[in-house]
Amino acid sequence: MIGLLNALAQFEPLPFHTLYSGERRAAMQQAWSRSYSSLPLASALNALVMAGAIGGFLLFIGAALFLSDLFLASGFALFFFAFSLLAGFHLPDFMAQRFARTVESDLPLALRSLALYLSIKMPLEQALAQLAGEGYASARLWKAVHQSVTAGESVPRALSQTASLIQSMPFTRSCSALITYYEEGGSSESLISLAEELSHQQSAAGREQSAKAGIGGLLYVALSSVLPAFALVLMVAAGPVLDFPSSPPLIWMLFLLILPLLDALTLGGLLLMAPQLAGLFRSESVSRAVSARLKALGLQSFGWRQAILLAAALALLSILISFFIPFGGLTLRIGLLVALGPLLFLALIEGEVMGQVGALESELP
Repeated sequence: MIGLLNALAQFEPLPFHTLYSGERRAAMQQAWSRSYSSLPLASALNALVMAGAIGGFLLFIGAALFLSDLFLASGFALFFFAFSLLAGFHLPDFMAQRFARTVESDLPLALRSLALYLSIKMPLEQALAQLAGEGYASARLWKAVHQSVTAGESVPRALSQTASLIQSMPFTRSCSALITYYEEGGSSESLISLAEELSHQQSAAGREQSAKAGIGGLLYVALSSVLPAFALVLMVAAGPVLDFPSSPPLIWMLFLLILPLLDALTLGGLLLMAPQLAGLFRSESVSRAVSARLKALGLQSFGWRQAILLAAALALLSILISFFIPFGGLTLRIGLLVALGPLLFLALIEGEVMGQVGALESELP
């Protein structure tokens, strides 16, 4: 992920981001600042415009070859490029909302930790500094509050300023509760009550998203399995009878572009609707445990990147071998199963470590 951000940062000097200008660009910059992204907005917009231009060009070439209609191919390409430009306008808001959801994912845990520090009479400034050094998704916000207080701001003002920089009502309520605690005193029970309320809201939202995901899963099955089979029967078998268009370029266009695009959009929508997990999926401690397990097996430099590259190389090798030794397609099937070996091996190691972590957590009070 860091390597990808560094690569995208190299696009900052390019001029394509100037397509977004005026008051809308100022609003985009303000929204981007609320995403707390280390990537400059200009780099992200340049990369998006370049991806739209390259994708539109490839779409034009493919549509022109399969449809033999330059006008229609140009329409597809322009639509794709316009869609990418439109996505650029909404990218800052999306990133800001994504960061807000990430912060909210483990905010109840952070509030409980803060309440624990305050219950042992730790000063609020010191408790915020302690919270900023922990691995919560909201740690950088607590760090911003602590830095403002260290720079001379009062605690209520620092909390108010930080709350205004994120589009999150739960975090704003948390800051308001801390301001009340700081100005009026009291116990930390109010923070615990707020944490429990936020936990209940997350559980209700999770159940709602599960119901939506079930409907989305049925839609994905229909688009990826039922619709292609129905289209194939309609265009190939029943096409001549019903006088339905079934030219080879149209069939290629449907199965290579339209249906995969619909599947990708459906999967993207399901991922966007999925609630954020509390904390990191793979914490640094889990990563270190996996690395130690691999080192004990003599695989010090083996990781997901190496596993993916090895799996791709084995898949390519199996495809090449199947051309010379086909055996009715059996060679290709066996080769692809073997290519999955590195990924399954690493997943097994990581699953074993996560199982041990879960077993230890289940014994905690």
